[in-house]
Amino acid sequence: MKKVSLLILLLSVSLNLFGEDKFYYSRGKKIPLQEVKGKEVVIIPTVTSQVAKIFGDKEKKEIGDKRLIINVLSDLNAASLKTVKSLSIPVHIEQCYKDPQGFELTPTGYINLKLKAPGDHELLEKRAAELGLQIIERNSFMPQWYELLIDFESGESVIDIANRLYETGDFESCAPAFYFDAREKEKVILTPLEE
Repeated sequence: MKKVSLLILLLSVSLNLFGEDKFYYSRGKKIPLQEVKGKEVVIIPTVTSQVAKIFGDKEKKEIGDKRLIINVLSDLNAASLKTVKSLSIPVHIEQCYKDPQGFELTPTGYINLKLKAPGDHELLEKRAAELGLQIIERNSFMPQWYELLIDFESGESVIDIANRLYETGDFESCAPAFYFDAREKEKVILTPLEE
């Protein structure tokens, strides 16, 4: 019995050490994420939109802004991925995730960050330089909020970078920016209020 208990204890410790759970911080709480198998997010600068042709007829969803094109691809094969990585353009690859409500979240490569105090801008510049982040803009309506862009060359997940920034304790809030389609949620069941 002691051997079985010891084996279970060792197994649970090793699962905790090697089973990396993905999460991000929102309002000071850890929000768990579940990886969507078979879906990759390929983020490229808008000037390289011809790269999308490499993916062929793969099921994809394209999201974009003036800086980036974000392709969500299903079952991307290793050859296509290798071709994209071999090009002389910056490319960043992420996974798709589901949140606890079942929404599919697509990392966009951006991080939203709130300073603790208006004078913390120099601290933000220092941390951004350490992590290779680009400070894109300050929100004109909420002056302590900033939008950051990850370094394409780092290869590190935007979720992990945002978590590290938040865990420094230097900032009020820090979370990866996700794209999600609020219409994708399946049937919502409304229950009548109890009297």
